[in-house]
Amino acid sequence: MNSFKSLGRLIIFVAALTVLFTLGINSQTSKAFDTLDANERTIDDLTSYISNNELPLRVFRNIAQQNVTDEKYDALAEAFDVNKENFELRLNDFLKESELLEFESYELVLYEINPKEKKELEQRLSILRHDVESMLMLMDKHFDVPVIRSMDSVQVLEDKYFLVREELIGFHNVYNKFSDNIRGQYIFVYNGLIYIAVALIAFMGFVVFRMIRSDLKFISKTYQQLEHHDYDVEKILPKNPIFREEIEIYNTVEKMFNEQKTLEDIKNLVSQTYHMDDIIDTLYESLDESFGIDRVGIAFIDYRRGYIKAEYGVSSYDNMHLGPGYEVLINNSSLKRLINNPHGIINNDVPFVAARHPNSLSLDLINREGIGSNMIIPLVSNNVVFGFIFVSSLNKGHFTDEHLRLSSKIVYEIGGPLNRSYLLKVVLAKMTTTFAKLVDRKDNETGDHLLRMVKYSTIIAEGVRKLNLLSHPMDKKTILEIERHASVHDIGKVGIPDDILKKPGKLTSEEWEIMKTHVTIGGEIFSELRSDFGMFDQDFYKVAEQIVKFHHEKFDGSGYPYKLRGQEIPLVARIVALADVFDALTSERVYKKAYSFEKALDIIDDSSGHHFDPVIVSAFMNEIDAIMEVYNKNL
Repeated sequence: MNSFKSLGRLIIFVAALTVLFTLGINSQTSKAFDTLDANERTIDDLTSYISNNELPLRVFRNIAQQNVTDEKYDALAEAFDVNKENFELRLNDFLKESELLEFESYELVLYEINPKEKKELEQRLSILRHDVESMLMLMDKHFDVPVIRSMDSVQVLEDKYFLVREELIGFHNVYNKFSDNIRGQYIFVYNGLIYIAVALIAFMGFVVFRMIRSDLKFISKTYQQLEHHDYDVEKILPKNPIFREEIEIYNTVEKMFNEQKTLEDIKNLVSQTYHMDDIIDTLYESLDESFGIDRVGIAFIDYRRGYIKAEYGVSSYDNMHLGPGYEVLINNSSLKRLINNPHGIINNDVPFVAARHPNSLSLDLINREGIGSNMIIPLVSNNVVFGFIFVSSLNKGHFTDEHLRLSSKIVYEIGGPLNRSYLLKVVLAKMTTTFAKLVDRKDNETGDHLLRMVKYSTIIAEGVRKLNLLSHPMDKKTILEIERHASVHDIGKVGIPDDILKKPGKLTSEEWEIMKTHVTIGGEIFSELRSDFGMFDQDFYKVAEQIVKFHHEKFDGSGYPYKLRGQEIPLVARIVALADVFDALTSERVYKKAYSFEKALDIIDDSSGHHFDPVIVSAFMNEIDAIMEVYNKNL
């Protein structure tokens, strides 16, 4: 249908253009002819003014030829005055009327059709006016009653009169030629336009026939390929499209094919993974290939706590400041309006908006990343916004409404899988955390220990990230994984007998060996879980398993159960180990009193290089203010 609409627009445009051009020439012709007619009427009037003065000249001659006596003087003088007044009146009317003549530079299409005739007419009119003015001056100076006794002045006036009459006849002839030339050329062009219009209509008929025949075939092939999910546009595009409308139609189909192929590719890739990070990575690659981007991030809404929390991000650069784990109150975020009215928005000047909202930490963070443009697209399920996709570019003014339309279409397609993958991740993390709390209750520790050591672990991990060392790679995503799974470090204690687990005193060597098996028990729990969930995501619970299996290893190799040393111990386990020991040192147990904050710091420092990784100890010390804040809250 679009092709026929384009054809209709093209036909209407050409027809309208022809009509408007014809009307324009017709209007110009009418105006020119009106001016020519007016000039001809004026020239006729001028001719009558001159012709009607022949009678007064005869009167002057008759008076001059008579033998004037005193008895006749008064009568002759009266006749002379009346004819002189009429003569002068007609000459003045001539001068006044001649000013109405217009000799325009008539332009037809792109050329002037009468430059020489126009110049000649202006010169002849100038001479005519000069000679008429000479006649008036002659009558004013030398033509009074005494002229009755002399023929000289009458003869001069007659000579001037006949000269003006001849000049007027010549002027009229030149003007007629001038007028006929203009009229002829205007009529020629006007008729030419009619012929062109007829030719255009015939040509458009050919165009319509050709395009209908070609486009019907093209549309039919397009539907056939869409039905077979075949998006190879080269199979249906004509080799040499002639008309612009055809090219636009073909470009539209090509764009539609590319979009459909992109959507299907994404849907196929998404259907093969249950991992939210892989979905976002796929989205980033697709949008980057389509119109070039530098960043994609995702955040989810926690309605229970009233927060929006960043979950994952991928970018073309390393200095991502607003990453996983960052959260903001819903009521303090400008995204609140998109929750109530879901629609995608574009911000093509992030630095400007950030400057206008200096209290917005999220805007400040992406501005520090160098982001110039941003698109925000709500994630909706069952008419409820459950999160947001952020698409960003380092360039200002990068995004268009077309980019937003395509991005929103893709996000709509992956919204369901994203919701399910995130829900699965959160539910499983919540289940393991809850189970860990139950185990802690079985042990003589409290749930407060879990909350504190999780916060300590997160703070230390952030400190490691700030060090930015190749030997200790840490990103926001891993920090979020630590936050979710640090609490399960002792989940294997579920398999330790209560008489050992709850023994108030020191364990015997045999009991201690049994106690140490909680690490392998916990490891087996998560190994089985990872094996069961491997079909969804091979890295599922990877961080949790590393924490559980290796958090009792020591940097110098004296830990258990595998006697790993240094970098052999996973980084996440080294971090949680320090957090767990620090909270144990500063917490009271049935078998010991709590150490002071300062004493615990001394023990941690003394254990650097032995029990703990020196780099992690440094990160811990660098974040001591945040550590102390958690400690003082006695969570």
